[in-house]
Amino acid sequence: MLKLREFDCGTWDDFAGINRITVRERPDGLFDLVHVRYVRGVAGMQKSESPVGVYRDLAQAREAGWQLWRELRG
Repeated sequence: MLKLREFDCGTWDDFAGINRITVRERPDGLFDLVHVRYVRGVAGMQKSESPVGVYRDLAQAREAGWQLWRELRG
């Protein structure tokens, strides 16, 4: 079984919940950049994910993740 890696590019809190920018390795060798949100609600924390982009190189994906984190954290 192939264990895919995940890399955290930054987290921050806002009025609605917790945000995280993550790079995920894919089985095809590419890397997904994803904005993960945990929003507080009546039923507790609800997780949602928004794909941001796909990269061929881990270094490029991580740099894009850090840049996005700097832009979104305010």
